[in-house]
Amino acid sequence: MSALPMPPQDVPAWCQYILQLSGVVLDANKSYLFESRLSPILHRLGCGYAELLARSKLEPKLQAEVIDVMTTHETSFFRDSTPFTLLRQFLLPQLLSSHGKLRIWSAACSTGQEPYSISFILHDSQQDVSGCQILATDISAHALAVAQAAEYSDFEIHRGLDPHAVHRYFEKTPQQHWRVRPPYQKDLSFKQLNLIEDFRSVVPPQHLVFCRNVAIYFSLETRRILYDRLADCLLPGGILVISSTESLVGISERFIQEDHQGVKYYRKIR
Repeated sequence: MSALPMPPQDVPAWCQYILQLSGVVLDANKSYLFESRLSPILHRLGCGYAELLARSKLEPKLQAEVIDVMTTHETSFFRDSTPFTLLRQFLLPQLLSSHGKLRIWSAACSTGQEPYSISFILHDSQQDVSGCQILATDISAHALAVAQAAEYSDFEIHRGLDPHAVHRYFEKTPQQHWRVRPPYQKDLSFKQLNLIEDFRSVVPPQHLVFCRNVAIYFSLETRRILYDRLADCLLPGGILVISSTESLVGISERFIQEDHQGVKYYRKIR
């Protein structure tokens, strides 16, 4: 099948559809994303963009595949490092001393590198972390399946981990992949969850939420709604960690920005 250019009239319909499904804001200038990410599906099904759009609205499995390819899954172990240094050196000791058994939520966990990085830090803390729980959620069923399998390639493993860490946290599989060792898996639970839907009834109260590099794709109003719901899911004084390129200034008055050695995080105040 030859390349299938995106008809200009189809771009707005696709942008609106992706917005409704995931909250991700795209415009006509991003038509190249549709072509690069949807082309494999189009070629496999032997259809055009309009037919794929119509079928996706009727076929849940196809819709899930569209969501998977049109949402970003860029991640690595200890990605951006500073939030994990903050967790290791400051937040974790503080929260454990105040609460003991913690509930931590990785709200856009992708293929699992973030929640496993959190688990590594918990178990390396030399404190009693028995009873601590990590909830990992993502919109993509495929990404969650990878996370739950806890197996990674050499390429994925060596993004963010030195050889000592690799052998400390992982074991080699017969297929020559790397599997997270059981102690670092046992406190994790996984759940498919769309952050633009009202998740407050399915997420138990949390002490700490990591929600990084996802709201940057949302509209301002969707971000306001998201952070309000995240505040509802945090216990009084709970902590929200977002990426260094994000800010709650002018978006939410339910958090106060705090700083530890130049690393910003947000504490729930109401």
